[in-house]
Amino acid sequence: MYNASYDIWLDPTPRTDGVNKTEIMIWLNKVGPIQPIGAQVGTTTVGGRSWQVWTGSNGSNDVISFVAPSAITGWSFDVMDFARETVRRGMAQDDWYLTSVQAGFEPWQNGAGLAVNSFSSAVNLGTPGDPGNPGDPATACKVTYATNVWSGGFTADVTVTNTGSAPVDPWKLAFTLPSGQRIANAWNATVTPSTGAVTATALAHNARIAPGAAQTFGFQGTYGGSFAQPAGFSLNGTACS
Repeated sequence: MYNASYDIWLDPTPRTDGVNKTEIMIWLNKVGPIQPIGAQVGTTTVGGRSWQVWTGSNGSNDVISFVAPSAITGWSFDVMDFARETVRRGMAQDDWYLTSVQAGFEPWQNGAGLAVNSFSSAVNLGTPGDPGNPGDPATACKVTYATNVWSGGFTADVTVTNTGSAPVDPWKLAFTLPSGQRIANAWNATVTPSTGAVTATALAHNARIAPGAAQTFGFQGTYGGSFAQPAGFSLNGTACS
C-alpha cells in the first residue's frame, strides 16, 4: 500500500527548516485502502483535472490533499494553481512563502522496489517589492469605469483589461473612493472595505485575465455631496491607464 505524491510546503515566514504551516499533497496515484489525513470536504478542478479535496491536521501542521480519481502516470503542472486553491479555501494567504517542493512515495506496506527516477521544478521570480503574489510579473493594464448616478446613489461597472504580454492570475484592483462614497454591495468581485482605499479581489471563476482580455465587476453605492469617480487604479500593485 502506498501513495505517489507531491508535497508542497507553505509558510508565513521564509523558513528553511522546521515545520511549515501548511502542507499541500497532490496524490497522483494510490494503491490499497489508504486515504489522506482528515476527511474529504469536496471536489474541485485544478490544472484542468478533477480532484477529491481532503483537509485535516497531522498534529504539527495543516494538510490539504488533492487526490486524483485515477492514476496519473506523468504530468507537468503549475504549483501555483494548487497554492491558489489552498488560499481560496482559507488554508494559506497570498503573501505566504513557497518553501519547498518534494515528490515521492509514502509506503505503508511492501515499499520495496518503489523509486523516484526524476522530477524537477522551476521558480519564476517577480519584481522585488511588488505587492501582488510572489512571482507575478509587472502588469500593463487599462481600467474603464462606467457609472449610473442618481440622487444619493450610483452603480459602477468596472472593466479591467490586461494590456500586457503575460496572464494575470489572480488579480486585485486597488483604488480610492472619493470622500462620502460607500459601497453597499458588489458582484463578480469581493470589494473591501466599503469606504476609502478599497481593493476588488477576483472570485474563483474570474481570477485569470489573459493578455488582451478583460474581466468586469461592479458595485452599488451611496454618496453625499457631488459625485466623483476614483482618480486612479492599480492592478496587483501596478498603476493602470
